[in-house]
Amino acid sequence: MRTITEMKEELLASKGQGSADLVLVNAKVVFIHTEEIVKGCVYIKNGRIIAIHQDHCLKANDVFDCEGNYVIPYDLCLSLPEVCRLDEIRAVPGTFTKHRAF
Repeated sequence: MRTITEMKEELLASKGQGSADLVLVNAKVVFIHTEEIVKGCVYIKNGRIIAIHQDHCLKANDVFDCEGNYVIPYDLCLSLPEVCRLDEIRAVPGTFTKHRAF
């Protein structure tokens, strides 16, 4: 279970007042529920997606270039306090693979 401190860190990083642990740049983010594919950056803090932006606009400690590959967040819902974990993200360069940054 997450602590209040972790939740605060994630919220501040998503607002640009802190830094994410990892940003996936040059990704094609697939939103299954809306059937959309959006080019952008996926920001991860404490193993959770905290933001998705079209531009690389937030601070991050580490950068991973997806080189135009697909990223499919598993059951992503940014409006809820519990968002998906890093191990639930799958990059798709032809076949499904798990991407673990930690």
